[in-house]
Amino acid sequence: ALSDFAVGDTVYADVSPVMTRSLPPMTNAFTLFCEIPEDTAVPAYGTITDVSADEDGNLRVSTDQDLILNLTPDAPVLSLDGTETLSAAGLMAGDTILVRYSFMTMSIPAQTTPDEIRLVAQAPAVAAPDPADEGTAAAQDSAVSQGSSIRVSGAVAQLEDGQILLENDEEGAAYPQVLLNITEDTLFLSAADCSEKTLSDIAAGDLLYADISPAMTRSIPPMANAFVVFCDVQEDTAVPTYAQITDIQTGDDGQVTIVTDQSLNLLPNESTKVLSLDGSSTLSVSDLAVGDTILARFQIMTASLPAQTNPEEIRIVAKAGDAQATAIQ
Repeated sequence: ALSDFAVGDTVYADVSPVMTRSLPPMTNAFTLFCEIPEDTAVPAYGTITDVSADEDGNLRVSTDQDLILNLTPDAPVLSLDGTETLSAAGLMAGDTILVRYSFMTMSIPAQTTPDEIRLVAQAPAVAAPDPADEGTAAAQDSAVSQGSSIRVSGAVAQLEDGQILLENDEEGAAYPQVLLNITEDTLFLSAADCSEKTLSDIAAGDLLYADISPAMTRSIPPMANAFVVFCDVQEDTAVPTYAQITDIQTGDDGQVTIVTDQSLNLLPNESTKVLSLDGSSTLSVSDLAVGDTILARFQIMTASLPAQTNPEEIRIVAKAGDAQATAIQ
């Protein structure tokens, strides 16, 4: 219970990747681990996305944490409190689990043979769809199934084999070290004007901001695919927020609210500029659509969940269905 926690305790937490851009960021917590003995492997919290079996009955369980579990038919699977022994064959997509393991491969996705799996929650039952509601359901699914990204920052400590190691020595940094995996879809942009850069423009010691996949390895340092990397970060520069639009609402007073997957609502006003990514084309708010990937630049926002702001500028990174938009889903 919350009463078991005290100031100074070491706590591990699994939190929603949707968080405010405030300092410190604020987000909802899914699970908190306390009473952590030294050299203890804290279980990984995840949701099963796929289960397949080979001809020998061995299971391959994929999770939303970029972690694949290789299980034998008699793998230890328990209820959350450990009082009930379950069957690995009963695991299914949508189940929420805790996985304890000691070693894993340094790959994306990582793979491991777990010491133990505990079932936190079973996949919710899915009711048969009403044909009359198929259109509405599809629109809702499109809006809520978008992936999220996590903002990290730090100085470049190492550049090697298409990967960038960032180090952040600020007190309380969520990721003191993180390894950015650069893919063919990774964007390199100037934080000052969003002009396009390349990996060759990055050097050791540079300060970078990056938006990365929340699916990262549990290694030290953690590794994740980078969606966008911002360089040329000037002091007191507001680095644009990278987000995907999940809903667009218009109030009775005509105010448009752009809902994003970053727990951030954008309220554009008459001074908000909407531009193409390179800034060469001037667009309008009406050109924005659910599923678009955008960059939003702003100076202040409310300290609420979701946060709200009047953006100075919105740039369209990719339209819904484009490669960049698909990459973060």
